[in-house]
Amino acid sequence: MIVVTFRPEVPLVMLRLAALALCFAVPSFATPAVPVHDAEFAGTVAKIASEAKGLAADFFAASHWMQDREVVALLRDQDPQVRVAALKYARSMPLIQDVDVRREVGAMASNERVLDVRLEAVRTLYWVAQYNDFQRQLFDLARHDAQPRVRAMAYKALHSAAAHSSSVWRYMLYAARNEKNLEVQQAVAWSLFECSGQPDVRRELERTAWNAGLDAGLRLEAVKSLYGAMVYSEISRGMIRLAYDVGQPKDLRLAAILALSAVTGSEVSRAIEGLLRDPDPGIRAAAVQAAGGLSEELRRFFHLGYKLNDRYVSPIENE
Repeated sequence: MIVVTFRPEVPLVMLRLAALALCFAVPSFATPAVPVHDAEFAGTVAKIASEAKGLAADFFAASHWMQDREVVALLRDQDPQVRVAALKYARSMPLIQDVDVRREVGAMASNERVLDVRLEAVRTLYWVAQYNDFQRQLFDLARHDAQPRVRAMAYKALHSAAAHSSSVWRYMLYAARNEKNLEVQQAVAWSLFECSGQPDVRRELERTAWNAGLDAGLRLEAVKSLYGAMVYSEISRGMIRLAYDVGQPKDLRLAAILALSAVTGSEVSRAIEGLLRDPDPGIRAAAVQAAGGLSEELRRFFHLGYKLNDRYVSPIENE
């Protein structure tokens, strides 16, 4: 049993965050990045600001609003559960835009000793990836960190940056072609989902998705990241072929079927109708889902972000 002893000298807000923290169990190229001009990130800044406001409004609607100095102190708390809760809180606006809070989160992303807390700090850097210094930090972590999980999270935290900056997605392509660690390869494929409209990115994702000689998990991430490119006939037809190919892993076939929810048209409709007659009930069930169009469940599956209690949940929150 956990006993919380009240001491008058402890600010009420710290006790409230400590109680909140109990709810979050900590689960057991060589060329440098090119700095991105602020103009390239106008869309990213607006998007992240909107997401963060939603995060704050829903998750901490009934909470006392802490000052930046209180948050920094909690980010340095001895208990890793409190540090995780403080990082989640720090992602809310305007805290994450405070210089001291950003600096502390950046230090944790590089130096935190508890891996799961460190991963939470790297995830939090997504909200400030429009700043050149944090973008460079994420690139450094993605390329050089000793922990594959940290490298993978750093790539994922750059996904919106990749969507708005050619220097970022071009480096991602280099990593996709040259990375050796499978977990990091999968993260790179994941991180390209917002820029599949770029022909070079689309071709790389196709090369991965259709290649039966590659790891099935890596191919699955590429299939998911092609969801936004389903408007291109070569992508939708590739998905139909994959959906019908009984020699492919079932998880890949199911993902390809679900991707048909992104588009309409006679070719896709005929494909879904045929899949509805498949002897495998799992295939038929996926075809039913695809026929229903893009649902909240499918938004989560294709890591597109979704609404929860009227707030937008960024894909990075579930990674």
